[in-house]
Amino acid sequence: MDSFAVFDTLWREFDTILVLLARPIVQRQLIAFITVVLVCGVLSAVVNRFWDRSNRNDEEDLSLADNLRRNLLYPVVALVALAIVIQVFRANAYAVNFLLDSQSILWGFLAYRLLTAAFDMRFSRRWADVLRRQILLPLLFLAFFFFVVGNFININVVGQVRIATIFEQEYTIANGFFSALALYIVFVIVSLLQSGQRYFITLKTENTATISSIFIVIRYAVLVIGLLVVASSLGLNLTTLAVIGGGLSVGIGFGLQQIIANFISGIILLFEQSLRPGDVIDLNGQLGQVKQINMRSTSVLTRENVEIVVPNEHFLTTDVTTYTKNNPLIRLAIPFGVSYQSDPHQVRDLAIEAAKKHKDVKLYPQPQVHFVGFGASSLDFDLLIWIEKPILMLQIKSDLYFLLWDVLAEHEIEIPFPQTDLHLRSGWEQIGRDRHGSGDK
Repeated sequence: MDSFAVFDTLWREFDTILVLLARPIVQRQLIAFITVVLVCGVLSAVVNRFWDRSNRNDEEDLSLADNLRRNLLYPVVALVALAIVIQVFRANAYAVNFLLDSQSILWGFLAYRLLTAAFDMRFSRRWADVLRRQILLPLLFLAFFFFVVGNFININVVGQVRIATIFEQEYTIANGFFSALALYIVFVIVSLLQSGQRYFITLKTENTATISSIFIVIRYAVLVIGLLVVASSLGLNLTTLAVIGGGLSVGIGFGLQQIIANFISGIILLFEQSLRPGDVIDLNGQLGQVKQINMRSTSVLTRENVEIVVPNEHFLTTDVTTYTKNNPLIRLAIPFGVSYQSDPHQVRDLAIEAAKKHKDVKLYPQPQVHFVGFGASSLDFDLLIWIEKPILMLQIKSDLYFLLWDVLAEHEIEIPFPQTDLHLRSGWEQIGRDRHGSGDK
């Protein structure tokens, strides 16, 4: 079928809709249906708002009765009003075929609202919004399309219209529609898996990394299989695609070596779990927390709330310091010095006392003080403490320096600064003799 024939077929179906809408009996029913929908919508919104204000209902914590009222009041009132209108039309001997078909739309809308209420009660608000937006709304749209548009045009005829020829395979509107539907289902499943992965990451259980890895692998497997199914539904020869893919893979392999390396590195990281979401790592001297490990890159959030995207290959080819791989408990050393006039035993006791005042310092293992040596101008010590929040180590270190300053100042223990003694006596005597000798001359 050439392009002119395709256009002619579509135009004839569209012309059929225009002819039907031009008939007074159809217009009368259409106006009645639109009036019912608008009036009932406004009335339901007013009643719901008045009820919520009177009872001070909380958006986040609705009872079962309030949730059902909010979701079902509109479609129930619309169905009742439409049933009354149908009876009035029949009493006046008006046609009601379109109104009867419209009841199916409202029944479908009632089912949609009922499922929405069930999702709101069963899931969190975020998950309910995701399910409603990605599953229920598309189903409602499809039902509306087939029940409404199907009453005006012959969907089977339109579906058989050929729109393109690819690889000697003719494609119709029906092929394109079902392929798009299959592709949408694939991406919905992938999106739900990704949302599920993020949900389990927030739980921070012992198996978070394993569950996250499983979700990622399943997501990519569903994506690949789904795309193959869509290609097959379009009539593409998978053997031909494999041959073409094999030929392209050589050229792509040279041009995308780093991407492929990062992809393989991501798979290794997911299964080996040498790095997991939630781990605190030292990235080029900067502390950060691993937020998400993807197939190509890893997202690291720094203490400045800056997100760094690091290629996965980096974690397999360079040394990475992780503070929470096996145990979040780490030891932190805080070096400090005091003057030579200080009693080192007293300094030790005061430093341990100061460390125990901080809420993030663990009492078991207990804080310790090591006398590390005699410096050029100070007695040097290391305060050793244990903490379970590696991401806060710099903040904790700063807090402990403040505590040390306060406790040492309270006991009049001096914190020295570098000093150098310069002896000039012999030098001045030599200068005096030189000046005196030159004067005699």
